[in-house]
Amino acid sequence: MAIKTLNTLLTLKPKDSDSEGKGNDKGNDKGDAEGEGKDKGNPTDQDGEDTDQDTDQDGEGETSKKNNPTDKKGGNGAGGKDTSKEKPFGDLINQIKNDLENGQGSELLDNNTAMDEAVKDMIKELYEACDPGEEPYIYGDTSKDEIKVVRENDATKSTAQVLLDQVRDQSNFLRASLRQMVRAMEFSHTTHGLKRGRGLSARTLVDTALSVRSGIQPKRAYFDTDTVIDTSIACAICLDESGSMDDSLVEASKMLMALAEPIDSIGGKVLAYGFRDGRQWVDGGAGHREDCSMIYDIFKSWNERFVTVKGRFANTIATGGTPMAEGIQFGLDNLQTRTEKHRILFVLTDGEPNYGHRPVIKRQIRLAKEAGIHIVGIGWGYYGRGVQGLYPDHVWADSESDIPKLLVSKLRTLLKEKVGRRGQRVAK
Repeated sequence: MAIKTLNTLLTLKPKDSDSEGKGNDKGNDKGDAEGEGKDKGNPTDQDGEDTDQDTDQDGEGETSKKNNPTDKKGGNGAGGKDTSKEKPFGDLINQIKNDLENGQGSELLDNNTAMDEAVKDMIKELYEACDPGEEPYIYGDTSKDEIKVVRENDATKSTAQVLLDQVRDQSNFLRASLRQMVRAMEFSHTTHGLKRGRGLSARTLVDTALSVRSGIQPKRAYFDTDTVIDTSIACAICLDESGSMDDSLVEASKMLMALAEPIDSIGGKVLAYGFRDGRQWVDGGAGHREDCSMIYDIFKSWNERFVTVKGRFANTIATGGTPMAEGIQFGLDNLQTRTEKHRILFVLTDGEPNYGHRPVIKRQIRLAKEAGIHIVGIGWGYYGRGVQGLYPDHVWADSESDIPKLLVSKLRTLLKEKVGRRGQRVAK
């Protein structure tokens, strides 16, 4: 296979003036039948014949003159001097062919085999890097995946406003709570009465002066201020649009809005999207992915304001399976480009992904946290209980109206938690 493949490649190289070493010293406009005077610029000669080895002696020289203005005597290798010594490339090719035929290079792999081996080695390394109970995220064929910006019109804007009004209390509560948390972090904390610090403390100045006059070393003379906390936040809100969400899709849409609107209103960056199966068959590859393309519905991108795109939130869909690992990875890939201090991925779902996705999600959650990204599963009602077993950070309640209070408590913990280094990439 290696010999056949390399021989094929060698035949694509430019040939020298005469593979048999038969140069034409005299210059002949007609060339000969062995291939001197080939036309490189035109795939057919004047009679419509293939000119890789032109046998039309009446048109050969004329064709060469048209396509090779530097050769006034004829085709390539048919000029006025012997060029065989000036082009050793042909001799090298012949030598390589002879070596291959004699058995040298038999250990070489053809391109496809080499690629297959490289992919297998890469997949093996990914599995070796997993903790117990984990599996790596492995891309299948993504060539037919689609990212769609959801459409809106006057009807969807009206419907969206009705849904938003129904969760107005929850939205207002989240907004007020988030604003309070952010403001609390913005105020720096000053500690007085320290032995060493940023400067002399006015509160302990009298004690300090008395100690100095008495010849006693002051122990509480200084103050210090905590480092100012970065309160910037970026949240990706991921909606499971699988068929199993059909019974709770309206409530999920309202919760999607109740989350996106307050975060956007306090200056946070929000990406809101849904994930679902596509309609085109693809190669799922060696990993967890099904043989189906993906569709990502964008309800709000990072730089859009919620108020200008809220009509899109009324166009959610429930269809197909639950390719949750793909939905999560889409959010992680987008969050990795953000420079905000706090990065959170909310997953609104019934908590039951496709078969084989749970160990992949488990690894995604761990790697995300190591990179400073928190993944929070949000579910409500009977079918939403699955988030409790799948996501270490989760919020679940019988009724969606109870979610905001539980979510505020979870966010308060996450926003205070130290995050990883900036720019760290989440592995697959």
